[in-house]
Amino acid sequence: MFARGYHEADAGGLGARDHPWRKPNLGMLLAAAQRLGLHLAKSWIVGDRSADLVAGRAAGLAGGTVNVSGDPPHVAPSVKAPGFRVRVAADLREAVGTADTIRRLLAC
Repeated sequence: MFARGYHEADAGGLGARDHPWRKPNLGMLLAAAQRLGLHLAKSWIVGDRSADLVAGRAAGLAGGTVNVSGDPPHVAPSVKAPGFRVRVAADLREAVGTADTIRRLLAC
């Protein structure tokens, strides 16, 4: 798991409106791919905002799951694109709980 400490508002000196690791920028995803030897086209992102999915789509991921607590439910499906699948979960627990489903989707 990769996470960033940078916030839009200055929170404890970590304010950065457009830091490369703030999604929808690709910095965090590209760093994870390099450090962990990931194949991005066979990877999936789980997040709490549609910006997570936008970053995943731009990085060439296979898809993403987002919980609807971060954005209105209609926003996440609008991120769909050919080659990028989107799943919407009621909460982060459900989103993470879809790991077996995601493995099956990626195997197709």
